Amino acid sequence: MRPTRRETRARRPKGRYAALKDRLDAGRAANGWAEVDTAPPAAGGAYNFVDLFSGCGGLSSGFAKARFSKVMSVELDPDASATIRRNWPSSVHFEGDIRNLTDGDMRGAAGGREVHVVAGGPPCN
Repeated sequence: MRPTRRETRARRPKGRYAALKDRLDAGRAANGWAEVDTAPPAAGGAYNFVDLFSGCGGLSSGFAKARFSKVMSVELDPDASATIRRNWPSSVHFEGDIRNLTDGDMRGAAGGREVHVVAGGPPCN
């Protein structure tokens, strides 16, 4: 006997992602991911980020709109680097091959600030 329309509707999840939400709520779908605290840092400042393969700054713009503070960016292309420098004058910019970027360069750019996020849009070729 086929279920009635009412019975079918009752078994259907209430939303598109209801089954996934139930799995996440039950701790069965975490896959090792950690929950992220999105409250501002205790010092009252913003989260800091580094933008790798920054291009003209699309990721930087998104992070800035989310109230993150840019520490530094890295880009190989001179035209994109000029745009980054013009639009982000208060952050350090490393123009060149990322393979030449040293730990000391990054620590110097951070200036003792904690870096909360390293973002990047590496080329896909």
